[in-house]
Amino acid sequence: MASVPVIDCLFSPESQGKLVLPRCAAPDPALLRAMDRAGVMHLLLAPCRHWQCERHWICGEIQIDEIVQYTASAPMHFSGLAGYNPYAIQESLDRIDQAIKDFAFRGVYVLTEGGDVPLDDKRMYPLYGKCAQLGIPVVIQVGVSMSSIAKPADLVPVARDFPELLIVAGICGSIDLSATLQVIEHFPNVYFAFDGLVPDPHDVSAFLHSPLAAERAMFGSNGLPWLDLIEGIARLEMPEERLRAFLWENASRVFQIEAKGIVRLPAQNVAFAE
Repeated sequence: MASVPVIDCLFSPESQGKLVLPRCAAPDPALLRAMDRAGVMHLLLAPCRHWQCERHWICGEIQIDEIVQYTASAPMHFSGLAGYNPYAIQESLDRIDQAIKDFAFRGVYVLTEGGDVPLDDKRMYPLYGKCAQLGIPVVIQVGVSMSSIAKPADLVPVARDFPELLIVAGICGSIDLSATLQVIEHFPNVYFAFDGLVPDPHDVSAFLHSPLAAERAMFGSNGLPWLDLIEGIARLEMPEERLRAFLWENASRVFQIEAKGIVRLPAQNVAFAE
């Protein structure tokens, strides 16, 4: 029986319609129980994922403080991602410094849906330089289902201009696998995180047989039910080493998250720990 730890790189606070973050004094016990049932060991928490946030950009007042309440109380289960506001550059960079150095945040999340500053805008470049300097990844929301969201190809100028920067394409909605693989083929500093839903048989075959996907893909739920997603991933019948790379090892390496234990997956040859 194979045992595989799971890191969720794209956890949404609006999980199953119930606001979990921000403004909780401590992790909701129901969230921890849900993680345990699904075998999810670790979540990367973005500061604000609410698409209709009245502040438009990542909310400054919850950028660190609210997430620290989670990470400080259960560091084995939660790590933070800072935010960035291209209209308040120095303030954002200072807060990123604080988040990384004082609270061990693991990277920066860039929400692109509804934004009016392109990824290759000069106002975004101080963020990329800061992340490269600190040696932390930047997670950039990309997708195909919404016209206002960045596309995989939009990562090209960033990856080209900052070859030392670790970039994680956080796939929101349907994955454009061929476009994503094309980008990572040309840029060794680009990874991608998605929920594992690859309904097209050609995409399934491409994902299973791509050595690049084996090295660069990681799991992110986007707030979808963990049990359903992980069971679907198990049905892909990946070899254990590929499964472990996708669900734990790639994210563990990029975000520098150490395993403190292991959990089990539901499948023909793998099962949940009781």
